[in-house]
Amino acid sequence: MDLKEAYEKRRQEVLSLQRQVKKLEKQLDQADKGLYTPEEKVAFLKQINRLSQDLRKTQKERDHYHGLWDKERNRNLYVDFGRKNLEEENAELKKENAAMKAELERLRKKVSFLEETGGRAAAEKIKALSDEVCRLTAILNNDGTNSGTPTSQTPISKKKVIPNSREKSGRKKGGQPGHAKHTLAAIPEGEVTDSENHELDACPCCGSSDITGTGHDEKDELDYEVHVVKKRHRFFRYRCNDCGKEFRSPVPLNLKESCQYGASLQAMVLSLLDLGFVSVNRVKRIVGGFFSGQLDPCGAFIIGMQKKAARKLEGFAAQVRQELTKVFVLYWDDTVIFINTQRSCMRFYGTEKLALFKAHSSKGREGIDEDGLLGLLGTQTFVMTTIP
Repeated sequence: MDLKEAYEKRRQEVLSLQRQVKKLEKQLDQADKGLYTPEEKVAFLKQINRLSQDLRKTQKERDHYHGLWDKERNRNLYVDFGRKNLEEENAELKKENAAMKAELERLRKKVSFLEETGGRAAAEKIKALSDEVCRLTAILNNDGTNSGTPTSQTPISKKKVIPNSREKSGRKKGGQPGHAKHTLAAIPEGEVTDSENHELDACPCCGSSDITGTGHDEKDELDYEVHVVKKRHRFFRYRCNDCGKEFRSPVPLNLKESCQYGASLQAMVLSLLDLGFVSVNRVKRIVGGFFSGQLDPCGAFIIGMQKKAARKLEGFAAQVRQELTKVFVLYWDDTVIFINTQRSCMRFYGTEKLALFKAHSSKGREGIDEDGLLGLLGTQTFVMTTIP
């Protein structure tokens, strides 16, 4: 017997008990009217109470089985709904599986075609690339221990190996006993520019002034003097007696102002800036110190002179960039510098013989595009850079 049948059976029992209770209640009404004796009336009441108890018990069992049957019915509905969803999902998966099988078959045919037509060419290309990788790896592995590469050209990522076959002797550092002394050679007689006589007027022992010279010894000294040249150029004016035209001697471009710094000072300033990497303020102090303040170029003049020199080098920089596009291996690196107290970028492109420096306010793709060098490289050029 399932839950539905049990519920139906209890429901029929409830209906039967309700009919019996109504029948007994009708008989009890008749007993109240005097149709039955008191003993029969008491029996009717007892029977009604017993049937009422049975009715309540049966109703409770009916409700219990009804609840169980309702839960079972809902569970079956949920299972039927899930089964329907699974069937629909299964149908979709079958369609997708069929499409994937068709795609797999198409790819297999394509792979088979490529293997038949391009397999040999691909194998040759892979072998060529493998040989190139081996060659470049051998170049990267070269250092001072396995080749004639100078120690100064050891890559940053490798430990610098300095060959040294000498063994420790236990002696102190420096010149050893018996070592020949190295001194400056005497100045040839024809190259002497100045001389100074150190004479005495009296004997250092007794103080007598009655002394006679018997010869002299010579000591040479190499030194230099810094002196300021204040040169005035005169350009004369003339008049032609035949045509009456007035003219003057031509003025060079480096003398266009009424007073300007000369070429020697400009060369010194540029050397300190660009060869010694000395700041503008320190160059100003150094020059002022050398000449005791007689020559004191301002910061604007120093910066303007460097800009002028940079403009004159633009053509040379373009030639260097053009040559770098032809090299087989190009070295590239970035370093942090400060421009107006702000962190900036100095970028290097070059080889063992060529160097091109570019400065940018920040390190990024914009600066690389502005340099316009990497985009000009061919497919045969290898770019090497340090990895932080």
